[in-house]
Amino acid sequence: MSPYEVKIGGATLTVRPQEDGTYLIYRNNLKLAQLVNKTSEHGTIWETTDWIDDEYARQIGAAIEEHEEVPSLYSNILR
Repeated sequence: MSPYEVKIGGATLTVRPQEDGTYLIYRNNLKLAQLVNKTSEHGTIWETTDWIDDEYARQIGAAIEEHEEVPSLYSNILR
């Protein structure tokens, strides 16, 4: 999947999906984090071992989910 941009709190972040299902997150070509999407009985959880706070990781994860959901909605409409 190709890199794309999301906006969080006025900041533009570049999301680079990886083949292993993780996401590398960059701001101005500086790596902020590698996020992992995990599903639990409580819903989707976005985790990282990098130095960003859990709430920021959750916000980025929500933007990723929103971005990746839109194309699938359009493909269902076109069928």
